[in-house]
Amino acid sequence: MMSTLTRFFSKPLSIFKPISSRILNWIVLTAGLIMLAAFIIFRLTSYGPWGASMSTLDTDSYLVAARIPTFSYEFLTSLRSPSYPLLFQVLGPVDQYKITKVSQPYSHAEGQLVKQPGFDRVVNFQVWVSVFCWSILSLVLFLRLRNGWVRLFAMASVLFFGFSPQMADWDSLIMTESLSFSLFALLLALMIELAFSMLGNPPRRRLRVWLILTSTTLITVFWVFLRDTNVYFIPVTLILIAGLLILSLRRLKEVILPLVLFFALMIGAYAVQQVTFRASERWLLPFYNNVTRGIFPFPMRVAYFQKYGMPVSDTILSYRGSQPLEAMDPSSDFVVWARQNGLTVYSRFIVEHPGYIALSLWEDMDSLWSTNVQPYFFQSGSERPSWLVLFANYLHPVVPLPILLDGLLTLVLLYVAFQHRDRETLIWAWVALWFYAISMALLVLGYAGEMRSVLRHVMGGVVPLRMGIWILLAITADLLLSPRRMSAGS
Repeated sequence: MMSTLTRFFSKPLSIFKPISSRILNWIVLTAGLIMLAAFIIFRLTSYGPWGASMSTLDTDSYLVAARIPTFSYEFLTSLRSPSYPLLFQVLGPVDQYKITKVSQPYSHAEGQLVKQPGFDRVVNFQVWVSVFCWSILSLVLFLRLRNGWVRLFAMASVLFFGFSPQMADWDSLIMTESLSFSLFALLLALMIELAFSMLGNPPRRRLRVWLILTSTTLITVFWVFLRDTNVYFIPVTLILIAGLLILSLRRLKEVILPLVLFFALMIGAYAVQQVTFRASERWLLPFYNNVTRGIFPFPMRVAYFQKYGMPVSDTILSYRGSQPLEAMDPSSDFVVWARQNGLTVYSRFIVEHPGYIALSLWEDMDSLWSTNVQPYFFQSGSERPSWLVLFANYLHPVVPLPILLDGLLTLVLLYVAFQHRDRETLIWAWVALWFYAISMALLVLGYAGEMRSVLRHVMGGVVPLRMGIWILLAITADLLLSPRRMSAGS
């Protein structure tokens, strides 16, 4: 009797399920759009003054590079990667830039932000790029996840993370960090869309793949030439995209042309960066810092370099910084050897002795995560939302726990994908693997690249790993809470 009544009432009631589901989706969508608009308004109105900036000891070298003619080999091989100097050239005449305030935090010479002629355009550009990139990443996650609460959580987490003082303060520095962080967020959004498009329905994805790969190519080229360590994004990404191709092998013909062009352009960009990087000698100062601090104090390591012809003396081995080597006669045996062979031998040493970097990184790990705010200037409560700093500390932890948590969440997603083997879990597992591999590579290379100012250099990996906790947690929760799996791509 009860089963009969249940069937009797369930049929008419079932017609309301799609309606209620549709209404709920509209509520979530509306709430998400309102949240996004509110956060953008908050970011644009809560920090100030607009156009105020702070220079560092490195800023002048970017300005010097910007004075070199753009379409010249000298511009590509200057002492600074070309993207940031190119931005100076695009945003205004180079002779209009005037450095009036230089921060030296290690000498306790910080201060307040000031309006530096010309640099207001750079700061405003960095702010708008930051707002755009973090908003796009939050929107992509919001649209690609399924569970309503998880979608709102993911959007709020990304926007709180990206618009907090811990991130927004970098936008006021005339340095490459702001654009590096922002564009990485945008590249993550593009990788998510690429994965969904390649494993989706062919009729819907051909044009989308073209647009995604074109955008990814342009952004990657600018990002790679923004900071030299970013270049290793290219081989890691190409290897993992090749793995993604295996998963979508049956649909390969639909996207073969844009993918071939993408691979060719990426390999070309990698080759150009490597050739110009070696010719520029902008690796020489980091090399001096690395060998004086990580090689000279250890006789066995010195012996390895001597095997490849490095001339040494008791005086040289006593140096613990780059300054004495910079002051040496350019024609001295050590400087000549360093310019000819230093980068090759040091790179070979790193490859043959991975334990060297691993052990050094492990010993310094706590200190590398010890801060989550920029050290270059101070701001009053009226110039930024100071109340948000404490809350955002939970989003930007100052302990290396994200390395472990991100790794565990990545393994969980890979396990779920192996168990279910449906497109949605495969996509998210690939995204997690790509994200974790790139973030760890940026952390290790930032550390190995130069041991001076290492806290700033490793931020390229530390920031994504901090962000990864919340993104990977949202993806995992969505897969566990969503009753359906994607049977066909979108």
